[in-house]
Amino acid sequence: MRKIDWEQKLSDEDIEWLRAAGFMSEEQIAQHQDQFDAKVPEPEIPDDPATRSALDASSRANTSAETGDGPRLVDPTQADPQDEEQDDYDQWTAAELRDEVNVRNDDENTGPVTVEGTGKGGAVTKADLIKGLRLWDAENPPPPEATED
Repeated sequence: MRKIDWEQKLSDEDIEWLRAAGFMSEEQIAQHQDQFDAKVPEPEIPDDPATRSALDASSRANTSAETGDGPRLVDPTQADPQDEEQDDYDQWTAAELRDEVNVRNDDENTGPVTVEGTGKGGAVTKADLIKGLRLWDAENPPPPEATED
């Protein structure tokens, strides 16, 4: 790790390292340099667009990104309250769930339902069947419905 003496102006190498590491914004670097009446060198940004954003500290340092809601933690054993069409697997019997798994596994157009047994001795529980079906549903969304013109 690079050691920086904060009691004096930053060297050009220090500034280059801070920019590459993304530890400080350009404003913070400028504020520090202003304390010592030192100039901040212009960042060297390559002409190559593929590496430009990787080396341009302003593209990643101390900027908020609009990423929507971000990732959601989902428990496949529970119905997702944000899903418009919620399944009712919790209401099914274990036999009905097994039958549904078998029907989907027999379908040649889709992948198999993966069910891992978490019960005693690796036995498949009702929760395991529900988890497998919900994961399969997430990986195999229904095709969009055709609209009538």
